[in-house]
Amino acid sequence: VAMAPGGASRKSAGRARSALIVAVSSYASDNVSNLANTIIDAAKLQGALFKLGWSVEMALELGLEQAEKKVEEFAGRGAKGDDDCLFAFVGHGVELNGRNYLVAADSKFDAAYESEAKFEKAVKRGCLPFDDVQGDFKNARGSSAGATVFLLDCCRSGFSTNVGSGRSVAGCFTSRAADSSAIRPEFPNSIVIYSTTSGKVASDG
Repeated sequence: VAMAPGGASRKSAGRARSALIVAVSSYASDNVSNLANTIIDAAKLQGALFKLGWSVEMALELGLEQAEKKVEEFAGRGAKGDDDCLFAFVGHGVELNGRNYLVAADSKFDAAYESEAKFEKAVKRGCLPFDDVQGDFKNARGSSAGATVFLLDCCRSGFSTNVGSGRSVAGCFTSRAADSSAIRPEFPNSIVIYSTTSGKVASDG
């Protein structure tokens, strides 16, 4: 489901500001817990940005393929030139070896995994790599002077046989230290804002 209230792109100080908020609250897999507050939080962010002069597009309950297409389409359309743009994700997330993955509405997970390698394979097969999101924006931005903001309101925890909490997938994630040395496709005039630190969970509420 996609919504784009606010009409045409709004401008502030002569520079357009466009935002895409992707929020997932309902998951198809029985082993991924639904989230009560993601849509509420996304709507609050949308309202705050709109008051600041941003044109905001909301994309809700997207599957992996839908999310990939939406991010690519928005980056190509909203991240051109020297305008400012923002991408926000609200939902389940996981961090593997310092890299973040966004859990789509149709991401599939087993109730438990006998090894971390099998869990990582499931994550990489069914989740949206945040590196890919950044890459789409980097390719669209080029040498743009506009600001690019990424906001991730999701867990950054990893594999565990223990039951997780908050915005992590129950039964799969734990709060633990993570390797933050991995190289990320960051680019000039961009910033990433996280709701929690590496290896930690984010509260749903």
